[in-house]
Amino acid sequence: MVSFLQDFGIQIPAAFTGPPGSIVALPDGSTVTGLFNVPAALVVLAVSAILIVGIRESAEFNTVIVVVKVFVLILFVAFGIKYIDTGNWHPFVPPNTGTFGQYGWSGVLRGAGVIFVACIGFDAVSTAAQEARDP
Repeated sequence: MVSFLQDFGIQIPAAFTGPPGSIVALPDGSTVTGLFNVPAALVVLAVSAILIVGIRESAEFNTVIVVVKVFVLILFVAFGIKYIDTGNWHPFVPPNTGTFGQYGWSGVLRGAGVIFVACIGFDAVSTAAQEARDP
């Protein structure tokens, strides 16, 4: 969100990009203490506003977001297909390093778990409006 706002020329001070009491590292190597995470609050307010508008509008917005996500994935595959090196497919599952979740099948399960939790989060946002009678 901070990078997105910077693209539009909106600079948020580093102290307002981290949770209260956290240490935020600056590009020059110095640090500041976080006071309030303004970008996170803006995202929560934006999603809340969409849900307050109503179920139908939220469903329409969710449909648009899904279409955009699928379109971006299709573009990613289309532009990236020429960079595929099939030599990297062997071994398909790299050997485990001895630590759970570091390569091997435990790493595959860890990655699948992260993706699953992320998808559940997206789904929770899209269905939240349908569970409220008068948001």
